Amino acid sequence: AAAAATIFDAAQCYVVVRAPERYRVRCGDLFKVITVPNNAIAECFDNPDSGTGVTVKMTNVRFSTQDVVLGLSLDVPAETPDPNMFQVTVQSYSNSTADSNTQIPGISIPSARLKAQ
Repeated sequence: AAAAATIFDAAQCYVVVRAPERYRVRCGDLFKVITVPNNAIAECFDNPDSGTGVTVKMTNVRFSTQDVVLGLSLDVPAETPDPNMFQVTVQSYSNSTADSNTQIPGISIPSARLKAQ
C-alpha cells in the first residue's frame, strides 16, 4: 500500500513491459504516447539485457487523473509460446513496485496455412 501511495504522490515513475519468450517488444519508431494525464511526459527505453522488455519513464504524471495508453513495437513469433503471458509493472521513482500484473494472457498465434498448388 505504501508503494501505491508513493506512485500517486510522486511525479516520476517507470512502466516496465515484458513479453513472453520469443516475442520482442521494442520502443523504436513505433513508440507512441496515445493517452497520458495532462502535462505527463513518457520516454521509452529498450531493455537490452532482456530483449523481451521495455521501460517507459514517465515524468509529471498523476495516475489518478487519466488512463495511460502507449503504443509499442512487437515482433510476434511463428507459433504461440508456452507460457504466453505478458507482464506490466509500475515502479516508483525509487524502484519500488507500486502495481503489477504478471498474468496478462497473449492471443493465440494461428499456425501457418499451406496452399495446394
